[in-house]
Amino acid sequence: MEDSRIKIIHDTNHGPGHARNVGMKAAIGEYIVFIDSDDFVSLDYYSNLYDAINDSGLDVACNDNVMIYHSPEKQRFFTRPHVGIMNVDNKLIRAAWSVCYNKIYRREFLLKINVKFRENCKFEDAYLFYVIFYNSSKVCYVNNGIYYYRQRSDSIMANVAKSGHSNIDVIYVVQAIYDYLINSNKINKYPVPIGMFEYIFNSQSNKKQLFVEIKNFFYEMLLKTELYTPEELRFIRLVQKSRTHWPLVFLYWQKRLYYYLKRIRIKLCNPGKRRFL
Repeated sequence: MEDSRIKIIHDTNHGPGHARNVGMKAAIGEYIVFIDSDDFVSLDYYSNLYDAINDSGLDVACNDNVMIYHSPEKQRFFTRPHVGIMNVDNKLIRAAWSVCYNKIYRREFLLKINVKFRENCKFEDAYLFYVIFYNSSKVCYVNNGIYYYRQRSDSIMANVAKSGHSNIDVIYVVQAIYDYLINSNKINKYPVPIGMFEYIFNSQSNKKQLFVEIKNFFYEMLLKTELYTPEELRFIRLVQKSRTHWPLVFLYWQKRLYYYLKRIRIKLCNPGKRRFL
């Protein structure tokens, strides 16, 4: 039985960024959502997002309830304490999931700001996330429903370290975000998301190359220090003054140990809860 609301588009494989751009161009509805092909959602997930964006009249609604799903026996639940209409500021942008899949967007808004996914690269949705939030004064958050993010050993993100291009991709995407801030005259309002460098660094197979690329980027970047947190500034200075990548490796494992101990403390204080903030 055919459903006239469903449109199937046949295209050669050019990656998720290209596929999503094709989908956005073909869309005719009032709202747009994204879900990865191997993920799934609870039955009430998108109905809650729809009610939130429709009732609030805003251009974006979000749900930060994400279940990292390996199997029914192996799951980890993550969320953030965001509920209701919130002002978009640098604190919120840092705390939000910088992905496309846990949100609903007003299509007219996406057309107005003329935003597209970066193509032929990983982290393609990070660019879309930041441009959307840079152009939103308020967003609405709900915490009903769950997005199930399925992790597989052969997924793109699981194999990110196996591709030499992944080093270039994170630089490419952050550079694109930086260029957008410069060209839209927002560079004095929003910081560059340099946390992407720190987040992905230790998973790279060629840390030396990535270290050099990050270092060059920081030297060329227009830095307005008051926009950055002390932690971000320490990372920038560490990269600038270091001669090798090893201080960054040490920093990564230092933070991993801190968050590991923090999770243990939360579990001990809240036995039975699977909610990590």
